[in-house]
Amino acid sequence: MIGFDEMGISQQISYCPTQDQIFGPHKKVQVLSVRGLLSSWKYPVFFGFDTKMTEELIFHVINKLHEYGLIVKGAILKYY
Repeated sequence: MIGFDEMGISQQISYCPTQDQIFGPHKKVQVLSVRGLLSSWKYPVFFGFDTKMTEELIFHVINKLHEYGLIVKGAILKYY
C-alpha cells in the first residue's frame, strides 16, 4: 500500500552538519510511505517541503517503486 500525509512543521531554519546544508524555513512537509498488506512494515519513500501532492507525483513515485520491484496494490488517501 502507498499512503501520504501533509504535516505542519516548525518554520525554523536548521543546519545539518553531516550534509553541510541549511534547511528551511518551511511551513509543511509532504510524506509518502509504503507499507505491507500482510506484514507489519512501513517505509517512507518520498518527502518534500512545501510540496503539493499531485497525481503526477504519485505516479512518478509508483513508477520508481516498480523499477525497484515493489508492486503497489492500493493507496490510502486522507483528506481532512
